[in-house]
Amino acid sequence: FISQSLATVVGASYNIHLWLANLSGFSGDTQVEVRWGGNVVYSAADIPGFGYTQIIIDPVATSANTVLSIGLRDDAFFLNVDDISVRQVPEPATLALLLGGLVVAGLSRRRGSTT
Repeated sequence: FISQSLATVVGASYNIHLWLANLSGFSGDTQVEVRWGGNVVYSAADIPGFGYTQIIIDPVATSANTVLSIGLRDDAFFLNVDDISVRQVPEPATLALLLGGLVVAGLSRRRGSTT
């Protein structure tokens, strides 16, 4: 497993994005597991060969510090993982406030250009 400890907000939703590939084509004895705060949030085994595919996982933080762990196993060759990112999902109220601000800014700019 590779692991990273992340500062998180309790109760907030997050997006984990990662790209996974099994370039060997062998499916036997392959496994991937993603853990968020010690809990398994994604797991796959005996994975057939495929090119890079984006995996998106949407966990919720349960503490102010969350460990993201990714484990890969391929006894015959190896699995590839790339471009791992974690982002907090904005709250609906934050999105509404941002949208409202953009509308007001657009209207005030439009009024200013008509005079």
